[in-house]
Amino acid sequence: MYLRKRKNGKIVILERGNKQRTYNPDDVIFLSQYDPQQQVYGLPDYLGSIQSSMLNQDATLFRRRYFKNGAHMGFIFYATDPNLSDDDEKMLKEKIASSKGVGNFRSMFVNIPNGHEKGIQLIPVGDIATKDEFERIKNITAQDILVGHRFPAGKGGMMPQPGSNFPDPEKVGREYDKDEIIPVCHLIMDEVNNDPEIKGMASLHLKFDVNTGEAA
Repeated sequence: MYLRKRKNGKIVILERGNKQRTYNPDDVIFLSQYDPQQQVYGLPDYLGSIQSSMLNQDATLFRRRYFKNGAHMGFIFYATDPNLSDDDEKMLKEKIASSKGVGNFRSMFVNIPNGHEKGIQLIPVGDIATKDEFERIKNITAQDILVGHRFPAGKGGMMPQPGSNFPDPEKVGREYDKDEIIPVCHLIMDEVNNDPEIKGMASLHLKFDVNTGEAA
């Protein structure tokens, strides 16, 4: 992400504080990734799931702020008694207002003398903070993130969906190694071992034990 190639061929690592660390081309083994739009740096596979990760974060932060700010409606205290005095009404309002703590819902007191049963109605229009919608966002984005990283849910500690079971973790691990980790190991070994300075020096060759995923 922070690597750049200069026009003179040198490699630069961008650091904090506008600092740069420069390397000679011969000192860097550059393993580029495929990108249909440009052929210099490539793009990581997980880039497509970044938006889902951000949506997951936004949904969580929105829900936290929703409960923390206390600016949402908890309940309506509805009275129709025409004999309710002004002092009693004021006392009830103060009691309800003082019951609000940090993160609690706001409540409302309304007195309509001789009012009808449905004189006041609270009609929700739609709310992203409702339980079903929040769970749906979290579940969908979690799946997108796992797919973007091509990582099995069982290995990531994800609970199975309703109606499904946990897969065998040993089988999942072996298949993940075979399909994802071992090909990358071969790609890195080929790139390093075919470097002009390393190719003729067997003692410097990088060798991964593809059976265990460890470097020899």
